[in-house]
Amino acid sequence: MSSIRTLGIAFLWLLAAILLYLGAMRLRSVDPFADYRNKFGSVFNNPYAISLNHVKVAAYDGQTPLCRFDVNTIDVRRDEREIWLRECSQGVLYDAGKPVANFEAKLVRWDANQRRAECIGVARLKTKDMEVATETATWEETTSLLTFPKPISGTLSGGKVEAAGGSVRLATREIALGRGSWTGLVNFQADKEKPKKRRFVYRWQSIKKTSKPPVATYVGAEAIDEDDTFFRADLIVHQEEPDIADCTGACAMRSPRMDITSKKTVIELKIKKATITDGVTMTMWPKPADVADMKLLPKEGDEWDEPLHSRKIGKAFPVRATSDVITYFYADDKRVANLDGHVHARQDLPGGAWREITANKAVLDDIKETLRLDGNVHYVASNEDDFTVEWMEISTKEGDESWSAGPGSGKSTTPKEKEGEKPKTGGG
Repeated sequence: MSSIRTLGIAFLWLLAAILLYLGAMRLRSVDPFADYRNKFGSVFNNPYAISLNHVKVAAYDGQTPLCRFDVNTIDVRRDEREIWLRECSQGVLYDAGKPVANFEAKLVRWDANQRRAECIGVARLKTKDMEVATETATWEETTSLLTFPKPISGTLSGGKVEAAGGSVRLATREIALGRGSWTGLVNFQADKEKPKKRRFVYRWQSIKKTSKPPVATYVGAEAIDEDDTFFRADLIVHQEEPDIADCTGACAMRSPRMDITSKKTVIELKIKKATITDGVTMTMWPKPADVADMKLLPKEGDEWDEPLHSRKIGKAFPVRATSDVITYFYADDKRVANLDGHVHARQDLPGGAWREITANKAVLDDIKETLRLDGNVHYVASNEDDFTVEWMEISTKEGDESWSAGPGSGKSTTPKEKEGEKPKTGGG
């Protein structure tokens, strides 16, 4: 009996040895380098199967090039799913076989399954209109979309651009930028032979720009130039051809002498014309010299009368106007504001004095230095002046106090001479 038990135990040990041997052979078939792993551990612990130095790379879809670049080091993982490219330079991206962008990057991780590249470290991209740098970027081969998740800086359309991230769709040349700004020179004159450029600063909440059609859409945009001319709107859609910007939302235009607000503005940039509608208001500001002059003590012979009859006082206070439409030409040789429909203007003066005028139409010409009102021109003032005329034209030229008016009726007062009294200062 004991001999049978001893034989059974020996059989079990033999079976265990056979199973261990078969298991070892199976492991060797899965990992043929098992016998050498301990001896050459530094080699087998390296996750990369291939490493190449100083390589020129070109990728194709059939005969169509996708990209090419120089790379200092290429590391390919054992599963060939990931490829790491270190120190990429002289890069070119293609679309439909045509080069559309140049690039360079510190480190690129290529995912072969997702067809996606991730740039880590400083990356630079250059297209026809843009050259920017960022700390990281991703490129989707299937969608031709290049994304900048972190802030970018560089140049765009000849100016300096900064933005909180963005993207470029290479196939359609579509550019999208987050909150940012652009500073550069902009042509301000339609004459191509003698272009005049002004330095502008643009700021925005976001931008989307396409090439087919060439349209740029700005959200929460504003612009200011070196002459302190300012413009803003909630939404601006700029069509490069025929160079027209449709502005909606809270629109505002400001210059040293005039502010205009509305809910809709269409700007024809080639001819320097703005058509302003929907809740139009305009404020005409006095010249700083006129404000300073009004505050000086009067001299012998100066006209210091009640504010309503003093040209010196009147020139030193703003005039606020409203109308249905304002058409504003702002070229150097034509600066005219046409107010059409329900024109109403008011000026508040010192001592509670005021005056108002209404008309069907008004034209303020900065070149001719005239203000003309037409159609049922009605004037009222705090001194009980109240008259209506067919038309009225007033000179706005320095030192010229002439004016003329068409037929009408009503009450108009004139200042009275006060001999032996000192002129009043007019207040304010």
